[in-house]
Amino acid sequence: MKISLFKNLALLGSLFCMSLCAEGEIRDPSTGVTFPATVNFQHEGKDYILKATGAATRKKFFVKVYSVANYLQDGVESLKGDKFQDILQSNKAKQLTLKWVHEASAEKIQDGYRESFNNTLADAQKGQLQNDINTFVSFFNTEAKKGDEHILRWVPPAYVEVVINGNKAGSINNPEFAKALWSLWFGPKSVVDREKLLTITN
Repeated sequence: MKISLFKNLALLGSLFCMSLCAEGEIRDPSTGVTFPATVNFQHEGKDYILKATGAATRKKFFVKVYSVANYLQDGVESLKGDKFQDILQSNKAKQLTLKWVHEASAEKIQDGYRESFNNTLADAQKGQLQNDINTFVSFFNTEAKKGDEHILRWVPPAYVEVVINGNKAGSINNPEFAKALWSLWFGPKSVVDREKLLTITN
């Protein structure tokens, strides 16, 4: 009974740390990587403030590759019904921040995205989006080192921006591509445990 109690306390502690491990931060318990609780940016003269909703770990063959934090303009509270579909259909700004915990060559990063699109999209959809997929993949033309940060921003309906270590790598304007990209993390074949990306209420 004591063991069960200790396990429950440990679980509660982990969840508490996910929300409040430090003032203004959240933490991916699997890697120890921390993220700011809020992020802000500008697009076409408008200021956006987004809230962190959770963090998850991307693994490949049991190797931890990166931690990813999800940000939504109105937080988890804004989601209704099927929360994953709501994210894909929402007209609010979104951001995914990836922090690398394992080195990866540019070729491996590009191959990883191609594989994820192949696994997630139907052939017809992939064919329609192939040019944008190729453009997106080309943004990742340098290796990722431990501690590097990749940011993906989606300002609906169509604008997707990639920022690598603080530098804009490129952008794409296509609402269908934006949904397809976000489905890599929020679709039924998510590359992470998508539930962990929506664990924090603000």
